[in-house]
Order: sequence, then C-alpha cells, then structure tokens
Amino acid sequence: MIKDIQDEQWENASQKAGELNHAWKKVVCRVQFSSERNEINNFNIALARLQGAILEKDRLSAIIELKEAYEHWEQLSN
Repeated sequence: MIKDIQDEQWENASQKAGELNHAWKKVVCRVQFSSERNEINNFNIALARLQGAILEKDRLSAIIELKEAYEHWEQLSN
C-alpha cells in the first residue's frame, strides 16, 4: 500500500518534470538572446539531472537539482 503510494508520487513527479522540460523548450527560444548562454546550459543540465534523480527515485538528489534549476532560473531573469 505505502509502496504503491510512493510509486504514484514518483510517477507524478516524473510527469511534472516532463511538463517543466516541455515548457522550458518553449521559453528558451525567447530568453536565449537576453541571457547568458552559460546559465541556459546550466538550467538544461539541472533539468536533466532532475529527471535522472526522479528515475532513480532519489528524493534528496531530486530536491537538490530542483533547487539548482530554480537558482539558474532566477539568474536568467536578472
């Protein structure tokens, strides 16, 4: 029962990460001219690592990568 709930939560996290990745692909075309390429690349890497952490069901790594992606997002807006 608990394992089923946890698997469902990881599946939901995977779906949300996929939606985030899809949205990012739309946005990156707009921000690439006004943002540093390094920040864009770092955000891409953080998203890829997030998806890997979700695949491995590694909660700590997923949280860390999500936080890192957020920090890169903040830098893109400056």
